[in-house]
Amino acid sequence: MRVKATTNKTEGELLRKLEQVKPPRTGVSASVRKDRQRRELAESAVACEEFVASNAGERSWLRAWDEADLVAEPRRTRRQEAGRSAG
Repeated sequence: MRVKATTNKTEGELLRKLEQVKPPRTGVSASVRKDRQRRELAESAVACEEFVASNAGERSWLRAWDEADLVAEPRRTRRQEAGRSAG
């Protein structure tokens, strides 16, 4: 993503409101940027939930992923076993 260096002038009441809601050690621009990113992530989460709700295959895949044993060593196939003994 290419970002263009710009300056937005904010005056009066809007600037005062922005200064009141931003964290104390954060600039107005950084606070607005972070808020926009937070909103985009929230919108993406909603879109993802809607996609999963309307797609049975995706729900099934996610359920299998949730139930997968991610700690145990994966089982080896016969081909993998043959490769190990031949080496």
